[in-house]
Amino acid sequence: MATITPESASIMRLLGMGAHELDIPLRYSMFEEVSAYFADPSTAARKILAVIAKTPSRDALETVWHYVRLQNERREAIRSIDPAEFESPISDELKEGVLTVARMKELEAEMSRREASHRDRIARKEVGDEKEGSEILQKAVTSHAAIRRKFDLVREINGALEYYDG
Repeated sequence: MATITPESASIMRLLGMGAHELDIPLRYSMFEEVSAYFADPSTAARKILAVIAKTPSRDALETVWHYVRLQNERREAIRSIDPAEFESPISDELKEGVLTVARMKELEAEMSRREASHRDRIARKEVGDEKEGSEILQKAVTSHAAIRRKFDLVREINGALEYYDG
């Protein structure tokens, strides 16, 4: 069994867990993830209780663990978007691994502008050498599609997190 720190003990109390539950490998692993995410005890209690309140009939550890997993997936999805692809302030937030609702709207508008620009350039065939231009535009479209998929993933995770945060 792992050593229980005061912070861990506090989280265990909030989750209604007994020390014996840490002997179960799956629950121990889940608890470790939750404890790592809520490293700051000053904000942990409020957020953990808010998450538990959303689904009172489910197991508290499982509920909070699911929330933590979504938050971690969101952070990774944001970090996978290259900040160099965007201008400030969007790039600044991406570098920090954060993306506010306002920036998400700006990013979505920017992505829509880029899609329209690519379509227009393809329609007008704004290139000198047709083959070279076609390749350049295809690379731009492929790159844009990859960014769009990452952005859509962040938006999807945000939708799932709305349940807990809303």
